[in-house]
Amino acid sequence: MSRTYSIFVRITSFNENKIDQIIDATSEFELEHWHNFDNIITLSADINLCAGMRDGEFARELATAIIKANGNDCEVEVNLADLSDLPYETYTFSSIDEDIDDVT
Repeated sequence: MSRTYSIFVRITSFNENKIDQIIDATSEFELEHWHNFDNIITLSADINLCAGMRDGEFARELATAIIKANGNDCEVEVNLADLSDLPYETYTFSSIDEDIDDVT
């Protein structure tokens, strides 16, 4: 059974000459969106973990690939949110004229 996670990765203290290699290393993990701003790389995506892989194992494999691509140590923060187990609120609207206080 696969589980869907929202993932956000923050990379700091990396070698600026290795940005392309770092991004290439993350491609196998299906991280679609990345940004480099003020010497911080961020990556995000919604991913499926399957074949019994635990979220901690995925995070370690991803961090290892990034650190290897960097060529030396860097800080990799991996945040995973299990999308099947989030608290949420449902709001139902039937008219654009409804007052927000009347919504159930």
